[in-house]
Amino acid sequence: GSKGSTDAAWDVNLAAGTTVPLVVRERHSGKRSLVGSYHVASISLMEDAPDAPPRLGFEEANRYVADAWRPGLADDLLYKHQWQVGDLVAWSNRLVIHTATSTVAYKGESRLHTRIRMRSQPEDAPMPWKT
Repeated sequence: GSKGSTDAAWDVNLAAGTTVPLVVRERHSGKRSLVGSYHVASISLMEDAPDAPPRLGFEEANRYVADAWRPGLADDLLYKHQWQVGDLVAWSNRLVIHTATSTVAYKGESRLHTRIRMRSQPEDAPMPWKT
């Protein structure tokens, strides 16, 4: 779990039965985005009954999500930052997939990373694309 915790009450990623829409619409921009995750337990449709079996199990769901992400991860759509002293990079986690790259290029150099998390009001949270 996050920060090494294994307490499901503390970390939503460890909670059983967590349901997240696969496609969301961001309230302020109106833009749609795929929700990213390291792994997806299963996929169901919004109209499925809560106790219905999932449409796609773990392996199929993760293949489906990987295929859905693939077009948006084309090289000509990626931004790769070349860090320099004094740089600041900021983005909205609501609509951007991001990842860290190898630190080999910075070996022997001091780096400071600061993460700022801002909480919004519940009405500002991305909503399912279709409701």
